[in-house]
Amino acid sequence: MVYVSNRQKGEPVCVQVAQVLGESLKEMLRSTGDKEIVAKEMMEKLMGKRVKVENDRLPNTGCDSDWEHRLSSNYVETDTELGVFGTKSTGVLILKTDGETCFYEKYLEEGVWKEHSVQYHLDV
Repeated sequence: MVYVSNRQKGEPVCVQVAQVLGESLKEMLRSTGDKEIVAKEMMEKLMGKRVKVENDRLPNTGCDSDWEHRLSSNYVETDTELGVFGTKSTGVLILKTDGETCFYEKYLEEGVWKEHSVQYHLDV
């Protein structure tokens, strides 16, 4: 799993939402065993979670703690003065040991959720 962050290199990941996501991925891989993981199912189970982080575990980013809490789930959807703010795109990339690769994306376009999937082979 790759998590993009602005933390200093070498510092531990202390953002609880990233830790929960990592643990959820590990559990999914353990429970799946040798069965093939379906990209769409994986993304929905991992990235569709709306569970928010406890207030005392929020990162100190300099933002208002209420705002930070509203943004603390994997899937974000919150009302603002300007309208709804939140997740507009989520993607998953699955690379198998034989080079078979699948990229699946779900994105919001003009208020409608759309899906896009690409499969290809990488020489590994």
